[in-house]
Amino acid sequence: MKEIGQRADVTDEAGNLLLDFTVTQIEVNPQCTSPFEQAPEHGNYLALSLDVTTASDWDPAESPVFFDSSSWTVIGPDGTTENSSIGNGWSCLGEAVSLPGQIDPGQHLEGKVVLDTAYTSGAVILRLPGQTSGGWEWTYSS
Repeated sequence: MKEIGQRADVTDEAGNLLLDFTVTQIEVNPQCTSPFEQAPEHGNYLALSLDVTTASDWDPAESPVFFDSSSWTVIGPDGTTENSSIGNGWSCLGEAVSLPGQIDPGQHLEGKVVLDTAYTSGAVILRLPGQTSGGWEWTYSS
């Protein structure tokens, strides 16, 4: 469990820091700015603001990390896990504010990932490639 604004990090097996990130805000139904905006498939958009810093010696091929919508799981207030929260989230924001799909070593990035969800409150979980359990969890409400 993490609080919004609380740092999380990823280390290798030796304990070396690979990257750290912070979810700085979770916004229900943000103002969409993309000229390609489509209506949310599941009813609501959920914008996750992230601040990410990668170590200069991090090798993304060895320790992949993805912050795109497919890495996130939404759980409703009744405990129901949403099957998919990808939907039309990609269409809400333009590239200028979206977190880039590729993150390189030695970078500091700020951006947003938008999920498409049925829930205006609940929790979001981030799992890294290969993780089938665990990860980081934040609660949110409208």
